[in-house]
Amino acid sequence: MESARAVLERRGGAGFTVHEVLSEAGLGTRAFYRHFASKEALVLAVFARAAEQEAGRLEDRMRGTDNPVGAVTAWIEARLDLAFDEQVASTLRALSLEATVASRQMPDPMASAFDRMLAPLVEALRRGRQDGSCRVSDPERDARALHDVVWGVTLRRWSAFGHRPDPSADRAHALDFCLRAIGADPGRGQ
Repeated sequence: MESARAVLERRGGAGFTVHEVLSEAGLGTRAFYRHFASKEALVLAVFARAAEQEAGRLEDRMRGTDNPVGAVTAWIEARLDLAFDEQVASTLRALSLEATVASRQMPDPMASAFDRMLAPLVEALRRGRQDGSCRVSDPERDARALHDVVWGVTLRRWSAFGHRPDPSADRAHALDFCLRAIGADPGRGQ
């Protein structure tokens, strides 16, 4: 799995072959198929591991907040790092794009990985609904909608047309939009 991630990062999302991964790992085809049924299964296993690490990063960012809006804000800002922080993006861009393609054949592992990353956001939205700081009717569905907005911003930034002169304004707008969508006061998350 580490070899697959190394090849993906080196190729920058341009795809890879099982042969490249096996060469990187110094293993043969038989060893690969003992562990994985296909290239897609390998990609999604690597993505699941990265999603677990990403969930930990999100939880760490949220841990320092003292209210649900602050936790939601921290989650959104941490996920926006994929779009606006090249250090974070460079390690996850290739893997995310490759996993998206692989998930067309095997959607369940990708869904489970996203559920893990969304879990802390769902909990913050539940707390916000309870204390009235967030107007949400369905925390799970609303968490997915917020993620979809953030992911859309990320994909736009990763593409050639997404790099505009003032990325901080784009980032601030995305955060403001998401907080207003859940009926939260953007100033309350500070």
